[in-house]
Amino acid sequence: MDSPENQKMIQDMLVELVRQYRISQERMDRGFDIWESQKKDIDELFKVMREVVLPEYPDLSITIHKETRPIRTYEYELNRLWNWAINIFERYFEARIPPVLKIVIEDGNQNGESKLKELLSIIFRKLFIPALIAQGNPGDDLFLFVRHAMTNSDEKQIAKIISQTLDTPHQTPAAIFGICGLLIQSQQASENGLMTEAYSYLLDANFMLGMYQSSEYIMERFDEVSTQRKSQLHLKKRHASDNAVNLGKARVRELFFSLREKGPDGVRPLWKSANKAMTTISKTLAREIHENKRTDIKISDTTILDVCRELQNKEKDRKENPDFGIFQGYRLKDGTIIREDDN
Repeated sequence: MDSPENQKMIQDMLVELVRQYRISQERMDRGFDIWESQKKDIDELFKVMREVVLPEYPDLSITIHKETRPIRTYEYELNRLWNWAINIFERYFEARIPPVLKIVIEDGNQNGESKLKELLSIIFRKLFIPALIAQGNPGDDLFLFVRHAMTNSDEKQIAKIISQTLDTPHQTPAAIFGICGLLIQSQQASENGLMTEAYSYLLDANFMLGMYQSSEYIMERFDEVSTQRKSQLHLKKRHASDNAVNLGKARVRELFFSLREKGPDGVRPLWKSANKAMTTISKTLAREIHENKRTDIKISDTTILDVCRELQNKEKDRKENPDFGIFQGYRLKDGTIIREDDN
């Protein structure tokens, strides 16, 4: 049991146990870091809610909040969603009535606008709803239709349609008809005592209405969002390009000193010319980028030459005007010192 082989095996097991413990501890520490960040986000969110948002609602009994939960019965929610759906129907189709027809309707009555809404209401109740009921399962069918359109559409085609109409799939007539169909089937299920089905239709209708509202919200701001998004992406791309160039310049400065061959006395002589330095550095940098597949560095020969000229002028100036002083710098492995003011 105490043989060298067994002792070695036990030692290896203990080392591995310690290693695994350290790994698990590091993972736990990272987990705590993530949680601390999330906890701060939660605390900040509810701080804003209590200090900024809640004061805007002194009477919570008139909005959707804890106080109104007890009164939100099935009938209450069904009526609420029907009113929401009717409002969407009227707004959607009123905006699409031919201008000439709208003028005729409004001109034929002193209260032209109210007459138009009355006409849309009649169409909705007397024509539209019966036509949907006649389809059998209008909610199920159109709910599936919209979901199918979302998951099986040609991305380029759908983007083209949205850009032209500013309507997402959840803002199309199919979606509006589907919302009403779901409410119809919910009501039918309720009348037949099938409350589980009734609630399921109600939930899907509420989902569709929420999608309509969120789509409407973003599409009303589409142009502004698109403009700002393009601006931010352009800025981000420019900064990324700037960073790549800055990394390239930093590497050029390093190579400017480290690539010079040492003389017999161990001292690195000055470059014969900035052009000579640029040529040598450019070749070295190109090889490094290719071999290491570095995509974070981007620099042109012109910029390399500019950096080389700048550094060479500084070196000549120091040689011609030597002085004594303390400066911050960095010593390379070969002993070459790069002054901080060379950067």
